[in-house]
Amino acid sequence: MRGTSCGEAPMAISISGSNAISGLSGMDTDFDEVLAKLKEVESTQLNRLEAWKDDWNLRYEAFGEIIGQVQTAQNVLSNLANKNNFVSKNVTSSDENVVTAVASASAQDVQHNITVNQMASNAVWANMHIYDSKTEIINTSGETQTFSYTYAGTTHTLEIAPKTTLESFASLINGDVDNPGVKVSLVQTGSGYVFQMAGTSTGEANDLVINDADLVGMTSAGATSSWQTNGLLALNKTITDPNQYAYDLLMEDGNWFTVSITGDKTNEDLVNQINAQTGRSVASLDQDGNLQFQDVKAVYRRDTEAQASRTSGSTTLGIGSNLKATLSADTTVSFTVNDGAVSSTHTLELKAGATMKEALLQIAQAAGSSSAEMTLNSAGGWEMKIANVSDLTFSADVGITHSETTANLGTRQDDASELSASVKLTFDKDMLSQKLGGDSADGSDYEYTIIKTDGTTQKVTIANTATYDDLLTQLGGTTSTDSDGNTVVTLDDTENFYLSSGLGGGLDGLAVSVQATTRLTGMDGSATIDATQPELSYSITLNGGETVTVDGIASGSSIKDIYEKIAAALDGTGATATLVDAEGNAWDGTDATGSYYLQVGNVQSVSGPGISGQVASSSVWNIQRAANARYTVDNWPMEMESASNSVSDVIEGVVFSIQDTGTARISVSTDIASVEESIQTFLDAVNSVLLTIQDYTKYDETKETTSSDPDDIGNDNYSASQLTSEKGGLLQGNYGVQLFASRFSGLLGSSPPGFQSRTSATDLLSGDVLANLANMGIKTDTDENSDTYGLLVIAPESSLAALQQLDQENYEDMINNNLEAVVDFFCSSGTGASSSADFRYNSHVAGITKGGTYDVSYSVDADGNIEHVYVGGVEATRDTSQPGYYYSVASGDARGLSLSIDDLSEGAHSGQIRIKEGLIPTVNSFLKSELTYNDVNVSANATDDQIADAIYLKSQNGALMVLQVNYKTIMENIEDKISKEQDRLELWESRQKTYFANLETLLKQYSTMQDQLETQLKQLSSSSD
Repeated sequence: MRGTSCGEAPMAISISGSNAISGLSGMDTDFDEVLAKLKEVESTQLNRLEAWKDDWNLRYEAFGEIIGQVQTAQNVLSNLANKNNFVSKNVTSSDENVVTAVASASAQDVQHNITVNQMASNAVWANMHIYDSKTEIINTSGETQTFSYTYAGTTHTLEIAPKTTLESFASLINGDVDNPGVKVSLVQTGSGYVFQMAGTSTGEANDLVINDADLVGMTSAGATSSWQTNGLLALNKTITDPNQYAYDLLMEDGNWFTVSITGDKTNEDLVNQINAQTGRSVASLDQDGNLQFQDVKAVYRRDTEAQASRTSGSTTLGIGSNLKATLSADTTVSFTVNDGAVSSTHTLELKAGATMKEALLQIAQAAGSSSAEMTLNSAGGWEMKIANVSDLTFSADVGITHSETTANLGTRQDDASELSASVKLTFDKDMLSQKLGGDSADGSDYEYTIIKTDGTTQKVTIANTATYDDLLTQLGGTTSTDSDGNTVVTLDDTENFYLSSGLGGGLDGLAVSVQATTRLTGMDGSATIDATQPELSYSITLNGGETVTVDGIASGSSIKDIYEKIAAALDGTGATATLVDAEGNAWDGTDATGSYYLQVGNVQSVSGPGISGQVASSSVWNIQRAANARYTVDNWPMEMESASNSVSDVIEGVVFSIQDTGTARISVSTDIASVEESIQTFLDAVNSVLLTIQDYTKYDETKETTSSDPDDIGNDNYSASQLTSEKGGLLQGNYGVQLFASRFSGLLGSSPPGFQSRTSATDLLSGDVLANLANMGIKTDTDENSDTYGLLVIAPESSLAALQQLDQENYEDMINNNLEAVVDFFCSSGTGASSSADFRYNSHVAGITKGGTYDVSYSVDADGNIEHVYVGGVEATRDTSQPGYYYSVASGDARGLSLSIDDLSEGAHSGQIRIKEGLIPTVNSFLKSELTYNDVNVSANATDDQIADAIYLKSQNGALMVLQVNYKTIMENIEDKISKEQDRLELWESRQKTYFANLETLLKQYSTMQDQLETQLKQLSSSSD
């Protein structure tokens, strides 16, 4: 900057602009440069924050890369977990003109011989009348006509207006919203059009009959037709039409078990059927004609044709939309409880001020209801349905409505007086000294209800601060001690025991069980259930629509007898009945044992016991009858039928398609290459995750680093970043990544849930052929110099060549000789297995029951009674609605698991049930859980339940997702600090500029004073001269 002359004023100052000052001591000072250097020093903290943010952003992005790889792997494994995607099955046919087939992963590698005797076909009716054109009028009567047809047993009717054309007629049928599945086509011929109606489904149940109609070409006047049975009938075969009965057994635990039987069976057959269907000895018939029932409270019978299902009685209570509304007055509630065995009456006092919800819960509890579910009805009001309750009344109107569903259980077979029942209360020895109300005990009363077998009730009232030992003493009854040292109280002549009033415990320290027997008297074992069997009745519909009924035929009549009755009934109707053999030859009247088709001329249908068929020919229509496919498989002695030519329910995992009659052999084999390809896909997916983690966590000695030392500021290698000054990966030492990697690797190296190595080569129940990846030679490469170090590899290189060769041999042995075990290991989805012949796995609930191995134990006393079945440490409960000794688990990891006990020999029994989840579903579930993130915010006014729900949802969040979100939060916090630091710097700079502006003003004043002084000095000097 140049200097100024004596008379020149200093340049102007702008606080936001330049701070260059001229003329001070003959020198210029550049305050912009000064300020910039001061700001550089003042920005040290900002630079550190920005470097810190960049470091966290790098970590955040690294987490994103890992999460991205996890998402990719999870998508791959989700698809691969399906067995049908993991393995392909090849199916070949020796004659594809007869049978072709496809197979799913569940199909066994075997051959099957299939002989097709008849293909399935759909019904087709083609009118023999030739229409000149599609626009020909089909209704020329001048009046609306009715057109009806019967398809699959249901008749459909259309109204056809005058002057309707053929094309419109076809459109009316095809476009009918109630069309049951027929298609009308107008087939063009050389001389015109043919009306054709076809059923769209194959199978003889989908037969078609077009009824007589006063439409062009549709009238049957003067026409003939022939109805024929679908199959040959043996003339000496006897026909019965017994009543169909359902015996409903009310079991001791309140469940119902239904046994089906026909009325022509004997009482001894009934006993056998009951025991066979329940899977245990429930019924027995003694020499005095007493049919004894064990573990049963009552027996009902229904004719299933008249009453298809059992209806239990119930009462539905309604309270409007406000659950917190209160009762306006005291009221006494009276009602009857009838569980099907015993009827008892009850009363309950409801107090004014109780909420509507509380009132309903009290009624349900007083009735001994096992559940009390509130539901919203269509009007928006709350209601509760209470089973087995009737005759409910309120002494005062308190705004609770009620409606009753009347019980319809059928006809009770046993007399109520024959019921013998007792209740056993098993008091837990470890809880005898505990309060009935537990931690909630407040001194209020509990009321227990005892229902006797004669319907009378007893009430036991006791404070909830009393102990279970106090209750035991107050109850009385017969006491004993079980094998576990628990006290058992037996209440004789008792049908039920429950807590009828009081909340928060009361039954935690005791178990309630009922033992019951009943009997039917006067039951002759050889007598049939129905002393007289129903007569046979047949209905015949003539072409004109008239019905001929042929009844009064004795049960047990032969086909020959029935034919003769039908033929006689049709005499004079214009319809005729004949018998023809497979070649079409008429019955000669003497053969009484041969097989024949029943043909009935000029009728639409014939229905009745033992006879089914359809119209086979007509002088007005060309007819293709609907037919089932008929075939045999692997030389089975019985011929099977299918409504479709595609059969999927005969050979597991195989769907074969019938192309024509004849014989073909289909061969199923596993595509080994598809399995190996899937295994490699699995390895690629998991290795991609492992490799990404390696890249971000490994130590790299050759990595170039920077310096964060302040002394190196200005040097090329200086960086405020801490990450670039380290040789480790961006996430080296990160606990979250280390934890994920450890859990992931551990999962890959261990046995999936429910799998365990076989402990005995001869005991197939002792474990699995393949229980972990190492069993088939797939291991982690431990060679640090290898390109696949740390990854899962088939037979990885080893310093011991023999070890690598052994791994390769194990892999090939599994693939070639144990392929089914390989597929099961990778893809099993909830496969259940038992390690003991004493009990067997039944089922489990997918998504509820956790995969794993569960210890099972139970004991049987000298009387053959099963005591205390434990599964995974939780006592299982018997379900008498299921056959056999069926037990299910209601809590713990095994919740939803059920098993059946087969060995009732005295003593202790134990073993394991394994619910097997394959490696791919297991790893997929793990990765899916790691990707879970629920962003839950809890308001300050949240309830305890809402807080608990939020805590639960947060507990489900995956560790990687939580860390990534935490990193994002940290960056946002750093960004806040950066913003504040920037604000501080702006304020600092503003103040510095103000300071320098003030300094400039002062310097200007000094410069002016200097000029004035210099002028005065000059003037003084001139005066002295």
